[in-house]
Amino acid sequence: MIKNEMQKVISFTNFEKGYKYEEFNSSNDKVAEYGIAALVLGGIAAKTGLFKVLLGLLIAGKKFIIMGAVAIGGFFMKFFKRNNND
Repeated sequence: MIKNEMQKVISFTNFEKGYKYEEFNSSNDKVAEYGIAALVLGGIAAKTGLFKVLLGLLIAGKKFIIMGAVAIGGFFMKFFKRNNND
């Protein structure tokens, strides 16, 4: 039953000429730089909540990030400030 239904699904999936799998030309077509392992590891990282943890750390460290940005801004303001004591 699934094989019969898959034929229906495949029949309404049309690709333009030059974009079909059979027309791949290794001399001028690009291949993805990541493989199936990278896709699997990305999926595992998403399922385990690694991205949520990293976002939480970024939010928790926002005070330090803001203080660092203010310190760097103060340094550049002091460095580039004109001296009007002529």
